Amino acid sequence: MIALTRLRVAVLVTTLLTPTEAAAQQVWVNGALQRAVEDFEDDVIPSRLDGSATGWTIGLSALALRHAVVAIEWSDGGTITDARTTTLEANGRTVTITSALTHRTRGLSLLGGFSHGVSARVRMSYLGGIAFTRVRREFTSTAAGVLLVPPSDRTASAPPIDDRFATLAGGAEAMVRISGHLHAVIGVRLQRIELMPDLTGWGLRTLFGGGWTF
Repeated sequence: MIALTRLRVAVLVTTLLTPTEAAAQQVWVNGALQRAVEDFEDDVIPSRLDGSATGWTIGLSALALRHAVVAIEWSDGGTITDARTTTLEANGRTVTITSALTHRTRGLSLLGGFSHGVSARVRMSYLGGIAFTRVRREFTSTAAGVLLVPPSDRTASAPPIDDRFATLAGGAEAMVRISGHLHAVIGVRLQRIELMPDLTGWGLRTLFGGGWTF
C-alpha cells in the first residue's frame, strides 16, 4: 500500500513538472506575411506618406522563464506609393505631369513580454520593446521631361532620403498548433515613426503566417 501511494505521488509530481520543463525549452521560428498601415500627422493637407503595403516578417522567440518570452524579428513593410497627376496649360498646350512619392520601412525589433497557454493548442504573447527602423523615401516626377527641352529635360531625379531611428514598439500574437511542431501565428505590431526634420506618425502591422516549435 505504501509503495502504491508513493508511486501515485511520483506520477502526480512528474505530471505537474513536465509541462513547465518543456515550456522552458520552447523556441519558435516564425515567418509571416504582413499588411503595414502608416499614418502621419497631417498639417494643412493630408500627408503623401500615408498608405499601406504588403510585406513580410521573420522572427525568433523563446521562453526565458515559464511565462517570460524574448523575441527578435526583422520586418520589411513593402513599398508605399503615393502617385498623383496634375494637368496644366504650358506654352499654349495642355500637359499632364505625374509625380510619385514612395517609401519603404524596414526594421529590427528586440521584444520581451508575457506569454501563456490559453489551451493545449493556443498560446498568447504580449510584447514590448525597441524597434530599430530605417525608412527610405524617393520622389520622382515627369515635370522635366514634359515642360523642358533637351538637354534640360534630362535633369537627375532627387536622391533618396534615408531616416534611421529607434522607437518603442509593442504588440500581441497568438500561436495555434496545427500538428506536431507546426503552428500558425496571427499577430499585430504598433510603433512610432519619426522622420526628419519633424515628421511623425504611427505604423501598424498585422501578421499572418506560420512557424516551427523546437
